[in-house]
Amino acid sequence: MMIRQLEDDDDDGDVNTKKHMLQPKVAEKKKIQSTSIVKQSTTSYGKQKKSTTLRTYFMPRTTPGAQKSLQNCWQRKEAVERCDLALAKWMIDACVPFNVVNSVYYQHAIDVVTATGPGYKGTNLHAIRGYYLAKAVDEMKIYVESYREIWKKTGCTLMADGWTNQKRRTLINFLVYCPKGTIFLKTIDVSDVSKTARLLYQLFKEVVLYVGVENIVHMVTDNAINYVAADRLLMEEFPLIFWSFVLLIASTSYSRTLVNCS
Repeated sequence: MMIRQLEDDDDDGDVNTKKHMLQPKVAEKKKIQSTSIVKQSTTSYGKQKKSTTLRTYFMPRTTPGAQKSLQNCWQRKEAVERCDLALAKWMIDACVPFNVVNSVYYQHAIDVVTATGPGYKGTNLHAIRGYYLAKAVDEMKIYVESYREIWKKTGCTLMADGWTNQKRRTLINFLVYCPKGTIFLKTIDVSDVSKTARLLYQLFKEVVLYVGVENIVHMVTDNAINYVAADRLLMEEFPLIFWSFVLLIASTSYSRTLVNCS
């Protein structure tokens, strides 16, 4: 019995020595594998724990679409009311018509000012009526020129509308219609001149040459005698332009009802 126990002890010692005799690289690989297994188990457990927290069911208050507190809502409402009151006071003091808020540039101007940030100082009178007015006119000319390609492809209709404003001035509006839309070209004040057929013919010819004779397929004017005579002179010079007139059946200071008569 003592001999067997000694043999068993020798065998155990040999195994322990073999374990200690392993190469260092193999031992390191086993240690790395064991640590990676432990890390994977802890990370997976952490993810599972994070997905089950109550915070995932509520929006954080630092993101753009987050839920806001009642105090923040009241403060924002008061700030918006202060801005609206400041705009209203400016319009009232400057006698600006209230319907300017229907302009397409109204909200755009407010957005640009708010994007600039605090500290922005408005420009002065001379800059607006000088530099910025000329710049706006140049931008509009570029916008009108962009329609010329459509005029060349599909043709266009030239419209001349004579009317009298509230100050009893006689004006003629020139507009160009094409499938892309209607463009306002210009207004001519003919209050101080006699609106003869020859004068209207010269005005129409100038606009026709500006738009392009090859681009105009149709022209629409009022049904007054002098307009009809001017259109006949114009058709003699440009026979490819088809002419028709509109009959005014109702008129107010803000609306007009027109019937096209070929």
